[in-house]
Amino acid sequence: MTQLAVFMNAGYVKTPDELLVSIAAQVQPSRNPKSTLLDMFCGEGIAAAEVARLLDLQHTLGVEIDKERAAAARSRMSRVICEDALDGVIGGVCQWVLDTTGRNLL
Repeated sequence: MTQLAVFMNAGYVKTPDELLVSIAAQVQPSRNPKSTLLDMFCGEGIAAAEVARLLDLQHTLGVEIDKERAAAARSRMSRVICEDALDGVIGGVCQWVLDTTGRNLL
């Protein structure tokens, strides 16, 4: 079985609430109203949505390889890209930043 197949069969593991609170406590969000929380392996978007809520961020961007998890994340996040985060999606994320903020990261 390939490493990807093992990963895909692993299923969902919930991030503990205490960890989400700890992550949010360590981040000082920008005052820019267009600030975006990026989750490169967002799963169903539950953790990213909660951290964004704790930080009062309106924009979230997730990347998820599994189509069903990506679909679930779309109900919780501003934008979700369904691709392998380690295989070419970085360019797509940079283009999204350019499209939404005018800042070119490439």
